[in-house]
Amino acid sequence: MRQERDQDMSKFTNIFHTLRMKLGIKEFEQNIVIKYCGCIQRYIQEEIEFLDISSLGMTYWYAVKIEQKFKQKKWDFGFVNLK
Repeated sequence: MRQERDQDMSKFTNIFHTLRMKLGIKEFEQNIVIKYCGCIQRYIQEEIEFLDISSLGMTYWYAVKIEQKFKQKKWDFGFVNLK
C-alpha cells in the first residue's frame, strides 16, 4: 500500500485504518507508526523522520501539517510565477 500522488492524508489514513481492521493487524503502536510512515509520500516521510513520534494520531497530525505547508508553498510558488 502506498499513498497515491494526489491523495490527501485524510483519505489515505482512512484507507490505512480500514485495511488494518479488515486484515486484523494487531501490533504495537510503534510498529504501526513505522508501517504508516513507510506508505506516505516521500516529502512527508523526510520531515517526519526527524521527529520522535510514538503514536499514530500524532504521526497523522504532523503529516497533515506538513502536507498543508507543502501545498501552501506550491500555491505561493505558482502565484508568484503568474505575475
